[in-house]
Amino acid sequence: EPAVKTSLEEGMASKLGVDAGDVQATLTLKARRLALQHRRLSSARVAVDFVVTLENSSTTSSTAQVIADQVQTLSTDSNQLATDLTTAVNTATSGNFTIDIVEVSQAVVMEPEPTPAPTPAPTTAPTPAAP
Repeated sequence: EPAVKTSLEEGMASKLGVDAGDVQATLTLKARRLALQHRRLSSARVAVDFVVTLENSSTTSSTAQVIADQVQTLSTDSNQLATDLTTAVNTATSGNFTIDIVEVSQAVVMEPEPTPAPTPAPTTAPTPAAP
């Protein structure tokens, strides 16, 4: 459901102190159990990966490290993170979701490759003749 994904992105952005547009969530269904009586989905195990993209500036590296440190802090209080994300999802969807956090992976900071300098433009001067 797109509203779940969006609300997870907004909830994580709020926890990390970044704009919601800077956070991209990828949800992957890991396993599910179906209730036999009504064949309704009773629970699902979903992996959620978050990517935070920052605009390149002179402070990008330090900001990225601050965000990585915040992720580490969130991992020590995953119950509060689960509560906050559950609230965000249920508010956005009027649903009755329960989020349990099993693991918070260590944040990985990736620096973009520098853009190579452009090759020089060809000159309009004729090439000198060989001697």
